[in-house]
Amino acid sequence: MRNVQELLDRDLGVPMEPFFVDGIYYRVISGANVWVTNQMYPNDYADSCNSYSGDITIPATVTHNKIGYAVTAIGANAFRGSTALSSVTLPPTIQLVGSRAFSDCTNLASLTLNEGLKSIGALAFENCSKLASLHIPASLSGINASNPIFAGCSQLDISAEAGGCFSVTDGVLFERGDGDHSGNTRHFIRWIPEKKAGEYIIPDEVVNIGVHSISGNGLTGINIPANVETIQRNNFRSCENLTEITLNWKNPTTVAMSLLTSPFVGMTKSDITLRVPSGTAALYVAHELWGEGFKIVEQ
Repeated sequence: MRNVQELLDRDLGVPMEPFFVDGIYYRVISGANVWVTNQMYPNDYADSCNSYSGDITIPATVTHNKIGYAVTAIGANAFRGSTALSSVTLPPTIQLVGSRAFSDCTNLASLTLNEGLKSIGALAFENCSKLASLHIPASLSGINASNPIFAGCSQLDISAEAGGCFSVTDGVLFERGDGDHSGNTRHFIRWIPEKKAGEYIIPDEVVNIGVHSISGNGLTGINIPANVETIQRNNFRSCENLTEITLNWKNPTTVAMSLLTSPFVGMTKSDITLRVPSGTAALYVAHELWGEGFKIVEQ
């Protein structure tokens, strides 16, 4: 049985198959708009779509069968697995980069995100291991952090346009909290670069450590301030060089950690020293996470 979207597409005269213009595949998403897709669509959830190579400049508009369309999105999996892709430039009309849009583009060295971009999906840039820099436009208001969008981006440096929801300090990506008009642009930590090494002291303004923010990097030590109220899931994973964590809570049970699933994967807890405030060691020993085999030393 055809699904509802296919029936709507048929009744509205919208082409159900992608069309191909000047080296790029498109899919109509409304009467006036298209997203960029790939040659595998609609079966585009394969591990490798591998539809593109070389340098790609996406136009703001495209014409097909004498009908003009605005190019407003990079669809999920659009460039996924295009291992010969080297650069992509987005037009000012793009509002969305879908999940896994550039995942596993292992030779992608340059990507220009446009002002006007509003949202980036989960795992959008996963394993773009040659991507060296990425500039976040001020228009970006949302990153789907349910999965790490920069996992495997081992060479990546990020910058951010001033005045937006995101900022970068010392190479680390921060996000302003929803409804936060206090001027605190570092409410959330969103990503610590994988290539970052040495010790990192999280700024006092940080309240929330986002999903996968502390994962897969080269840090040897990290200092978490007392102001942090929440640590979300999948942090402290595959940080193979991490030997010391400084925790500044007087009472660790006040920190929301119910979402912190599967921490310290690929790590040996007995090799990690926890430095905790004077007089609090017993509280940390009794804690469901911090009492699991770490060396606990009072400061």
